[in-house]
Amino acid sequence: MSEAATGNGAHGALGSKDMRAALRGALQRVASVRLGVVGDVMLDRFLVGFSQRVSREAPVVVLKHDHTLEVAGGAANTAVNARTLGAEVVVLGCVGEDAPASELKRLFCDAGIAPSHQRLHPVVDWPTTCKVRILGGLHHSTVQQLVRLDYEEPLDTLQAEAAADALAAQLREVWASLDACVISDYGLGVVCEPLLAEVRRLREARPIPATVDAHLLRAPLFAGFTAATPNVAEVEATLAEPGLAEKPAQLAKRAVRLRETLGLEALLVTRGKYGMLLLDSLGETPEPLEIPVYGSDEVADVTGAGDTVIATYTAALATGATHEVAARLANVAGGLVVMKRGTATASLEEVQAALA
Repeated sequence: MSEAATGNGAHGALGSKDMRAALRGALQRVASVRLGVVGDVMLDRFLVGFSQRVSREAPVVVLKHDHTLEVAGGAANTAVNARTLGAEVVVLGCVGEDAPASELKRLFCDAGIAPSHQRLHPVVDWPTTCKVRILGGLHHSTVQQLVRLDYEEPLDTLQAEAAADALAAQLREVWASLDACVISDYGLGVVCEPLLAEVRRLREARPIPATVDAHLLRAPLFAGFTAATPNVAEVEATLAEPGLAEKPAQLAKRAVRLRETLGLEALLVTRGKYGMLLLDSLGETPEPLEIPVYGSDEVADVTGAGDTVIATYTAALATGATHEVAARLANVAGGLVVMKRGTATASLEEVQAALA
């Protein structure tokens, strides 16, 4: 592996003086780009309560509800993260005709994504994906996630075909105005071969960066895109090879092979407290680059951190940044959000302060 600064903190994560200047330059240019985010939009709901007593009905703690927080999740979180950094965003996905869909649209508007940029295909008799997390604790302590309840239903064949046609038409309408595109696949059927085939066709005519965030990097489904940003568990699942997280040298070899198999320019593997691993075919060296974690390796919450990473990474690529600059900038943004509770974003001001 190529030599990288070791240890945690800002210095090793940000690289040399010239690299830090490149990071600041890329961040400043993000406000001039327009991103398309396509995939599984969802609502994240957090129910927060404090412990009162043990129930008489069962050996469980009784929580008194304190407050409920609703934020964008999945591809919707990716879109909001990109907008928070200053990029203009067009979000494309599927929603039901229900209250979570209305709340998602409101959250988009609050983030600065105009209704005209919300290309959401309504699916009849289908629930908008909603992930409900119940958090509890004592009044004087930090609350912890106790259980998660997912309201989700993959699209059936007919729904997926109709959605692919509708979203492909929307993509054709906006493609000429985009500087980059993110595909966010949580396995609900929105990201399918017909839709990806349309992205490939559009890229042949106008080859902007197209990145992939997928739980499984299914080949050849995602072959030929610009880059992908899986976490190490997703690499293990894609390769059906558990235990790579504890074998960094083996992980690097397998990641190189995965990048080559998919025909990607780059593969950025997120490794939690161990930082990131970048496989960049266009870089100065063909060797994998280890990027140490930004900030503390004691995280508060990793919920949605992958959405932040791909949003930042793709926004930077859209400015013309190299994969290394984009990866290091994404590493900083990801390091900021994991220190926050729940599904979070890293603001432009926060990232600017970190780079300073």
